[in-house]
Amino acid sequence: GAGQRANSSIEQPFARMSRRTADGRWVDLWQQPLVNDVAPVHALIAKTGNYLITFDNWHMRGHGDDAVVVYDARGRLIRKYALSDFLPQTYIDTLSASVSSISWSADHFLTYNDETLILRVAEPSFGFEDDRGLAISVRIRLSDGTITPPAGRAWERALRKSRTVRLQQEAYARKACKQWGGGWCKR
Repeated sequence: GAGQRANSSIEQPFARMSRRTADGRWVDLWQQPLVNDVAPVHALIAKTGNYLITFDNWHMRGHGDDAVVVYDARGRLIRKYALSDFLPQTYIDTLSASVSSISWSADHFLTYNDETLILRVAEPSFGFEDDRGLAISVRIRLSDGTITPPAGRAWERALRKSRTVRLQQEAYARKACKQWGGGWCKR
């Protein structure tokens, strides 16, 4: 698979959670396969060791039902999320994207005694030159996976920007259809 070492017998990614003891030894807490098809791009581990959170799939950022995955202290799956679990599809469609990946994430972090994940979600942009690093926040309570959707002025600004980007995308597609025809033209 993508990102897999040639001739490897490993068929899916796995994680090992270890803890350092007071005398400096490492003790394995758990080791098991992850739900991802290929290796996650990033991971966060709570300082308490109570949670492991993985982000995206190698070569496919933002795609699939495992863009964000939360595991507990024993490696059990708490919940996995597609972007559409916490963002409207119209918003996702206006995020910067390459052939293989959606540039949806900024620097995520844990807060509230490592019990809450703050997803920093990029604002839509029409091309990378328009990306100023602005982001909105989505909160996930790690113990049960409950999502607190984005709200407030920053979210309203991001939604307005999404609508503007959508209009830019449509204008570009119309221009491309006239100029190049073929796949650029919707039927």
